[in-house]
Amino acid sequence: MQNSKLINVISTFSTKEIRRFDEYLNSSYFNKNELVAKLYEFCRADYPKFRPSKTDRRDAFSYVFPNETFSEQKLRYVMTDLVKLLEDYLSLTQYEKKPIRQKQNLLRELSERNLNKYFQSSLDIAQSMRSKNTYRDAAYFYDQYALESESYIFQVRNFQRNNDESLQNSVENLDLFYLATKLRSCCELMNRKNVFADDYQILFLDEILVHLKNNEYNDFPAISIYYQILMTLVESDDESHFSLLKDLLNDNADKFSMDEARDMYAFAQNYCIKKINGGNTSYLNELFLMYKTLIEKEIIFLDNFLSPWHFKNIVYVSLRLHEVDWTESFIYEYKNKISPEYRDNAFTYNLASLHFHKKEYSKALKLLQNVDYTDNIYYHLDSKSLLLKTYFELEEVESLLSLIDAFRIFLRRNKLISDYQRSVYLNLVKFVKKALNIKLKSKSHEKIMQLREEIEKTKKVADLKWLLTKIDEMDKLAAA
Repeated sequence: MQNSKLINVISTFSTKEIRRFDEYLNSSYFNKNELVAKLYEFCRADYPKFRPSKTDRRDAFSYVFPNETFSEQKLRYVMTDLVKLLEDYLSLTQYEKKPIRQKQNLLRELSERNLNKYFQSSLDIAQSMRSKNTYRDAAYFYDQYALESESYIFQVRNFQRNNDESLQNSVENLDLFYLATKLRSCCELMNRKNVFADDYQILFLDEILVHLKNNEYNDFPAISIYYQILMTLVESDDESHFSLLKDLLNDNADKFSMDEARDMYAFAQNYCIKKINGGNTSYLNELFLMYKTLIEKEIIFLDNFLSPWHFKNIVYVSLRLHEVDWTESFIYEYKNKISPEYRDNAFTYNLASLHFHKKEYSKALKLLQNVDYTDNIYYHLDSKSLLLKTYFELEEVESLLSLIDAFRIFLRRNKLISDYQRSVYLNLVKFVKKALNIKLKSKSHEKIMQLREEIEKTKKVADLKWLLTKIDEMDKLAAA
């Protein structure tokens, strides 16, 4: 049963969820099939490991159907029934996470059963629960729309004439829900369109943008934030959209779940990165300040851990701004926030980056030589690039030539590397070797300028700024 849907679903359960599913399965209301309970009992015995030797189909069949000849079809029927119960349990779990939706369903039942004297008190409780929710996301407006709709339907059913307010509130909240949801989806689509050149047809987008341009939604951050995000994507040259987005995020991030706030900030970060890549280095400071905000508000942490990629990006940006002391404090203070499987490598690489920036090349080399980044292709590429630069700075010629050959082979053979990454790193390797040859042999101004011109024409080169700096240093030495 290894790799079956049954085992794959159960393996995601926490210990608490396993106990709860035990109760669920043993309830005659949900399950009346003893064979299903037996199969689950067999599977549960090896939770959470689920080793192949302990989840063999024939052993499972013998446990469920003792003294019977093995039948794949018979076992599959029981497995299907158990999976169905697991899926029903997952649906119930999701339903329990949404108490307002539970109240909406209760209100509908009370209304349909003509239990009128209980309807209003239940509606009041639901409204009170909703008002205590500090989030003002799209789900908030949907819940309000649904509650007002139930109130309106109840009033119509009971021939009450004061139903206009509920209907008006229902429609207004439906509009707010639609705009917030539509804008968020449009942001995702436009982002994909920009990254992957996909072509999407977005119905009513022009009409919505005209409406939002002529109407203010500052009191509804779920709309105003996504509107500004969308405008940074469709009018990226107009930097006022980013300025407004930044202020809106700083003022309203706490009105959304951590996950949604993280996604919102990701759009703003990507805008900064695009500007930086386009040559506008003033956005380095914008990105740095944004990272500091994300750390301070703990938005950047996912399941209480800091992504090794965020860790590296923060170090990279702060070093480009020469925030050396801040970077060093950050590396040591947040090392243990990195998830354990990436922690040592991420810490070592970023500490090496710090030493390299401080021109402490021997310290950087010692760190880079004692770590293996094969578990992460991006860290692997960056570490090899940093090692390449370190050897060049230390004039470790033999080690550098050996690394150039090994790195080139790795880049050409590794299938996990994208074509773009392969190209920019191969160009780095090529130009470092050419620079080394000039440094060791001719050192002529003409050859150095020819190399500089070739690099500038190529453009797609990893660590381009460092490479051009080295070329300029070589030219000064040649002229001396």
